[in-house]
Amino acid sequence: MNGSTRSGLVTVCILVCLMIATSLAIVAMQSALRERRQIGLRHQVLQTEFLLDAGIRRALRKLKESAAYQGETWQPRTDSSTYPNPTVQIRRIGDERVDVIASLGVPPKDLNRISASVTQRSYSLFLQTLTNTNSNTPVSE
Repeated sequence: MNGSTRSGLVTVCILVCLMIATSLAIVAMQSALRERRQIGLRHQVLQTEFLLDAGIRRALRKLKESAAYQGETWQPRTDSSTYPNPTVQIRRIGDERVDVIASLGVPPKDLNRISASVTQRSYSLFLQTLTNTNSNTPVSE
């Protein structure tokens, strides 16, 4: 083996090592970005659950203030630009149920497309249960 062949072999080995190192770096970067997105989504889901809890408390307070309360769309003010458009929809369904739906995030421009930037949680309050638990009389079965 002469010097130029050995030099060419070393160059090929160095290029192969660089390609492997670059591939590993790209995979590590993709993994880190994916994990960062997952953490952000988990945080947004948690914030949506807090918003739902606030909506449930608001609905209970409004129902206590007025039996004629039918619901509303509530958009609490926030100083955070991280999760824009916090919205709570409170709807009374007859005399038996109140639905509370909390959404957080930016809706997609195309409404037929599902977007991970919006999270939504819901809860139904059954008024019969609320009435029975608030009174001192036992519930008959």
